[in-house]
This record gives sequence, C-alpha cells and structure tokens, in this order.
Amino acid sequence: MRSQHVRALMSMTAFLAISAGVYAVPPTPLQDAYWRMEEGEPGTRVKESSPNLATGTVLDSINENHMRRFTPDPPADFHAPIYSTDVPGSIIPATAEPNTLSLYFEGGFPGGIGGVDLYADTKPINNPLVTTFTLEASFKSDAVGPGLAQTIVCKESRSDDATSDAPPLSLKITGTEDPRLMIQLRDKGNNLVTIESLAPIEAYKWYHAAVVGTVQQVSLYLDSNDGAGYVLQGTAPVSGGGPLYQGANNDYDSTWSIGKGMWERNLRDWFKGFIDEVRLSNVALAPNQFLWARSRLPGDLNKDWKVDIDDLVIFEACATGPAVRYDPQALPDGCTLEADPDGIIPADIDGDRDVDMADFSVLQRCYGADGDDPTQNCGD
Repeated sequence: MRSQHVRALMSMTAFLAISAGVYAVPPTPLQDAYWRMEEGEPGTRVKESSPNLATGTVLDSINENHMRRFTPDPPADFHAPIYSTDVPGSIIPATAEPNTLSLYFEGGFPGGIGGVDLYADTKPINNPLVTTFTLEASFKSDAVGPGLAQTIVCKESRSDDATSDAPPLSLKITGTEDPRLMIQLRDKGNNLVTIESLAPIEAYKWYHAAVVGTVQQVSLYLDSNDGAGYVLQGTAPVSGGGPLYQGANNDYDSTWSIGKGMWERNLRDWFKGFIDEVRLSNVALAPNQFLWARSRLPGDLNKDWKVDIDDLVIFEACATGPAVRYDPQALPDGCTLEADPDGIIPADIDGDRDVDMADFSVLQRCYGADGDDPTQNCGD
C-alpha cells in the first residue's frame, strides 16, 4: 500500500474533522469535469504538480478539478502514468474534437509500495450534493482474469467511515474467471448497488463505459467497439433520494481517482492498461449524448458505419420510384430492410413513404463516407 499517500490522506481527514466547525464549507452541486489526457508528449510521464496541492497537471477541460499524480519523498516519477498515442479514436464523435493521447497505467507495484494513478484532492467535486450524474470512461486493459481486479474510476472511502467496506463508487473490471465490467456504488441511503456487464471484458480491446445515476436508478452502458454502439447492460434501483452516498450530513468529502480502487479503506485494484476521456457530468445524459455515440450516415443501410457498394445493392432492391408507396409489411422482392415503429424503412431517407431519386441523391452524396468521421454532413 502506498503508505505516504495514505498517511497524508488520513492526516488531512483528521484535520478537517477537528476543524469542521471553523473551516467546513457547505457542499455544492456536483460540477462537470472532463479529463482528456491531452497535456503531455508521447512516451513522457505526467508531470509533477506545483507545491500548491490545488494545482494538478492532468487538466479538467471544463472546470478546475485538475488531477495530480502521487510524488513520493524523495520525488520520483514511477507513480506517474505515461502519455501514449494508443487511443480509441482520433476524433470524439460528441464534440468533433481531436483525440491524440491517452494515459498508460502500469498497475500496482510489488512489496506494498502502491501503484500508478491520478487523483483530485481538495476539489469542488469531492464534496458535492448529487441527485443525478453521468460518468464516462474509455479503457483498454493489458490483462484480465482471476485475481486481476482493476479499477478505472473511483470515489474513494474516507478513513473515518466504517459503515461499508466498499468505496462510494467504483467502476472496475472484476478479477474473475469471466471478467466483467462492474459499477459498484453506495446510494444516498448507503445501500450497496452493483451492476455487471452482460459479456466478459477482453484484454487489448478498447471499450467505452457510461454510468448514469438518478434518484430512481443506476444504469450501466457499454460500447464494445463492435458496431452496436452503447448497449444497456443493466439497471438497479437506488434509495435514499440519490445515486451516490454523501454521508449522514451531506459532508462526505473524499477524493475522486483514476487508475486505482479501494476496499476496507485501503488502496488496491490498480489498473494496468490505457485510460482515456474520463467525463463526469452533473446530469443524467441520454445514450445519444455520450462521448462516443455516433449517428449513422444516411445511406448506411447495412449498419457498418460506411456507405459503399453493399448499401447501393440494398437500395436498388428496395427502390419503388417517385410517389410509389411501399408497404412495410410487403416490401419489394429482395428488400430485406426492417421498418421502424413508424413504418419507415432506412432506404426511405427522406421519410416520404417511397424510395426514389430524392433518396438516391442523398445516398450518392454520402457514398464513400466513413462514419468514424463525426464531421460528415453529407445528408444535409
């Protein structure tokens, strides 16, 4: 265990507890925070923070909840993650911003001297009033399986809280025979809530996770980079009026961290692999608002995220001609498309109940387009 870090955390907690009557600050609503991991150069480690502990070097691009690495005494770099060009995509679909870097975390070290992680101490996000939130993170692990539990994002336990062995929130890969992505959190009523992914997590593969919490429930979504987009993995009810534990007096001031977890108030479950694009929002986002949500291109009839000859063949089989309406229950021979709840098939791009030259002109403009580029506007 990283003893210096733990002692510092416990000392600060004790100081705050003793001084609460003088220095306590009322909690504020959860702030948005977005750590993009874009500050460094490939192959270099995250830089040391300034002597002012409120300053971090992994920047929050929305507010000032910057994260910092742990620096032992004497100073050394081995606890700092490394900037890498291995990214899940070159452009963020939700923002059209370029994505050039991720951070590589080397996991935990033998001998109980901790591991590699980032954390945000003394930040506004650490003591919030929470009624809704969305947590997103992209990750790619080097190894998964029995004994390899790995935490991606954690809201840590407080040293004086013995009400639960679990931290308030942990997004992690389970260390089981069939490792799953798991969100485990304590709701405002301090009840432990757990959801696991439907399928096992594979090593050396990028995933995009999203956790949505409301006063009614918590939901886990996962994009496995298989073309299906974000898929709901499960939901679980919450109680107590909120999706995240805030202490008996709404005073649960504890650190958010990336790359490590906790259990029984001890640091553990260090992540080994790549983490990118971690975003914390103070609203319950819809799946089409998640960072890596993509809108399919008009004309992508076989749903492979591009418009090519295969889509043209499907279109030709479904063509009816101008003002010739189709019956969604009896489509032309060879047309295998399925109608949506309104009875519109995908080849009917303008939704006017026929498949004609107006639809073909859109397909023609989008021909050759790649859905990995969120800046495409060929359908306009």
